[in-house]
Amino acid sequence: MKTIVTITMNPAIDKSSRVQNVVAEKKLSCKPPRFEPGGGGLNVSRAIKKLGGESILLYPAGGLTGERLKELLYEEGLAHRFFSIEGIIRENLVILEESTDQQYRFGMPGPTLQQNEWEEFLEQLSDIKPGPDYLVASGSLPPGVPADFYAQLARAGKDRGAKVIVDTSGEALEKACKEGAGDSMVAGTVLSLARGKSLKESVMFGVAAGTAAVMTPGTQLCRKEDTERLFETLSSES
Repeated sequence: MKTIVTITMNPAIDKSSRVQNVVAEKKLSCKPPRFEPGGGGLNVSRAIKKLGGESILLYPAGGLTGERLKELLYEEGLAHRFFSIEGIIRENLVILEESTDQQYRFGMPGPTLQQNEWEEFLEQLSDIKPGPDYLVASGSLPPGVPADFYAQLARAGKDRGAKVIVDTSGEALEKACKEGAGDSMVAGTVLSLARGKSLKESVMFGVAAGTAAVMTPGTQLCRKEDTERLFETLSSES
């Protein structure tokens, strides 16, 4: 299979728990927390793993949260490379209110990256041998990283012969599009392409993976069995 490299410039640890009711001005007793790695490209790599594929994840790591993030990635068996930063990787909080089955998501800002830090990242990308066939840049950019970073990344990827997929929003997306879905949908699409499937089949597999993710509780990603079953249904109807 062809090589997939995913990019996460603003990774996080997602801390999730449950409580019977969310009530203001009251101490709430929550269930034991669950810790998962989070962030756009990181979740793409996790979903690819769940779908039976492999990828290489590139991301920044700093502080105690960064060390914990590395541990979580090792536990999930993800191939990954990090570049060290001075800032501390963010931690997000997700609370499920059991009485209503509604989620409350609290997203924290990422650390500010220095110019030499994000430039080092571009250098690390060029050190990957052999070069990636598919390069997936997904998620928000942290403070300090210029809006045209994904455009620079897309240019570097194209120069190395990689097909580049950018999943972000706002100015960063506009600038990237001038060069070249949810995390599970992106994962399903790029994995199928890497397996040599047609664009139509790959998009359908991505839609199946995205739909499968909606079927899972909380912040969990797609399940392989759900994705394959939904893909078979879509294929029979097309």
